[in-house]
Amino acid sequence: MSDETQKPRFQLEKVYADGSREEPELHSLTGIDETCRMGRRGFLLTSAIGMGAMASLLNGCASGSAAQPKNNTSSSSPAAKPKIPGYPPDLPRIDAPKIHGLAAHGKTVHSLAFSPDVKTLFTAGSDDKVKLWSIPDGKLQKTLGGADGPKLVSAALGADGKTLVTGHFDGVLKFRRAPFAKISQEITGDGLKNLTDIAISPDGKTMAVLTQKGITFRSLPSGSVLASMEQEQKNSRIAFSPDGAMLAGTVSSTREVLFWSVPSGDLLTRWNFPAERLAFSADGTLLGATDEGILKLSRMPSGGEEKMLDIGKQRNAPLVFSPDGKWLATRTGGNGVLLLSAPFPEPALLLQGHSGSVFVVAFSGDSRFLAVGTTAGAVYVWEMTGKEAPCAIKAVLYDPDSMPKDVSARQAITSEKSIYIGRCGDPLPAGAVCTCNCVQGRAPVGGTICTCNTVVTCTCNTVAVRSSAPSRGVGGGSYCRCNKICTCVPIK
Repeated sequence: MSDETQKPRFQLEKVYADGSREEPELHSLTGIDETCRMGRRGFLLTSAIGMGAMASLLNGCASGSAAQPKNNTSSSSPAAKPKIPGYPPDLPRIDAPKIHGLAAHGKTVHSLAFSPDVKTLFTAGSDDKVKLWSIPDGKLQKTLGGADGPKLVSAALGADGKTLVTGHFDGVLKFRRAPFAKISQEITGDGLKNLTDIAISPDGKTMAVLTQKGITFRSLPSGSVLASMEQEQKNSRIAFSPDGAMLAGTVSSTREVLFWSVPSGDLLTRWNFPAERLAFSADGTLLGATDEGILKLSRMPSGGEEKMLDIGKQRNAPLVFSPDGKWLATRTGGNGVLLLSAPFPEPALLLQGHSGSVFVVAFSGDSRFLAVGTTAGAVYVWEMTGKEAPCAIKAVLYDPDSMPKDVSARQAITSEKSIYIGRCGDPLPAGAVCTCNCVQGRAPVGGTICTCNTVVTCTCNTVAVRSSAPSRGVGGGSYCRCNKICTCVPIK
């Protein structure tokens, strides 16, 4: 064999359970006394038996040796990670009403925004539609998009409530001005291809547009480019600070969070802070994040005093702080919403049983309402009552055009003002009053569907009246009182 033949080369290294590696520690044998030295024959014999036997031989040397090997357990295994606490199993819970397929959108609801006066809720979904609903009754006001909104992935409402921007995956930004019926401006370009998210700063002056290539800042209402930040790694989520002076973005590939100055786009700092979703507290002192089922809170701007809470194994859990600083809402258990109260993260209440997995959550500007959108196209509006029961269902949004053909249900309201929705034909719960008749999915051409239609019909009820009521006769009389009943009517 030629002397030039390359011999195989072996290299020792430590490999921990989490995949991390480091160079092994080397200990000199020159410091070991004569009783532990071996000749050539001894060395060969030890090699034949194996390295484990040699280690035992060395450990058996005189205790007076000058150099002692380090404990293998402490040097080769990483320190055990502290257990992250979860929310208590006896946490108070409120069940969302069973809605039997009622839906606001035909697909996942990915964007929610309340108008500044809290009279309108804007919802956007993967069915390429944006819808406006009146609050608090939850009635559908109008539907936007459809034919002119393919591949809708995000929608954002300006701080004044008069500018609505929708972002589309195929590289289109569409601007609407109140009353939002028409598109006032449309921007396209290669720089917008593979658009994944948009956000508008709290002051309404700047919009951040996230694509798979990076982030751009655009001025509002013109839409002109202010700065561009290209990234080799993909950003997955973005969030403005409450003062609008900074944008935070997650980097999925490097497990970091980056911070840029607005509107210059200068990189301010970067944290080694794995995160999937982000949200700033109302006062800007906390950055909240979720990552693989862990809720994390860090102080701004240092990133110190990190607190964590186990919210259940999941990915991309949404989170939002209330504007009054009292609440933090995030997903847990797929179809549940965990409410935490200040000082965060203090678990307070679990809203469970939503239809579909919770995908997006949003508080109204006055912190009175919490909207929840799901992958089943459902939208729930919860009211933060501030009473002993801090939250109660206020409305469940539904649009017959977004419902499957085989779905039928009716809605009622109980004396406690909690909404009940059940199958057509089922008896109403005790104390319930019918507020909306049977609602079914779209029927074949020429058929009929049931729609919400409250008809006032006068039925005579014998009611004792006071003798002092001159128009109703004298003591012990009776009169007719009108009661509202619900009926189904044909739709032409």
